[in-house]
Amino acid sequence: ACVLSVEPPHPPYEAPPELERKWLARDLALPRNFMAPGVYDPDVKAGWSAPRAAQQREEVLRRRKIYCAMVENLDQSIGRLMAWLARTGLAENTIVLFCSDHGELGGSHALEEKQYPYEESIGIPLLAWGPGAGVAAGRTVEDPVSTEDLFPTILGLAGLTPREKVLGANLAPLMRGTAAAMLKRPGVMLEFVAETRPGVVFYR
Repeated sequence: ACVLSVEPPHPPYEAPPELERKWLARDLALPRNFMAPGVYDPDVKAGWSAPRAAQQREEVLRRRKIYCAMVENLDQSIGRLMAWLARTGLAENTIVLFCSDHGELGGSHALEEKQYPYEESIGIPLLAWGPGAGVAAGRTVEDPVSTEDLFPTILGLAGLTPREKVLGANLAPLMRGTAAAMLKRPGVMLEFVAETRPGVVFYR
């Protein structure tokens, strides 16, 4: 098993110059809630995810564009990885999982960064690829899943089971298309454990 953990897309907002120029020149299709006013905790006066004033729209928009450039840069890097797997003959005996630890508000709800439990922050990708392992191409699973599912799923894709009872569900049958809907749960738990930096959102 190989784990490749990359930092971008993440502050500082920077990408290869050619990608930054490409995205800064584009008009983005913005969500309707971009920089929308809302009701906020009056104690929140500074730090990550603090409400942004409307006059800061252009700077928030600039960061959003560079964020997109960072995503494209990561996409290109994953493309090189996949090409290497094909070139070395490992593709047919490899399963690739791609996921993230959190999303990015990027000006939605007039907020940036993460922490707030909006869909833009908590909704993350979980992509699976493994034609040699029977992972169904083009399949979308609507069941609510969580990071606690990753461990039993990775084992399941490898034909293994945990030695002891663990939290989470083995999603391998869903990924392979051998189970239409097997998760008997109404949702998943979201927990923000602690913030230990004074002056930052949610610090107590």
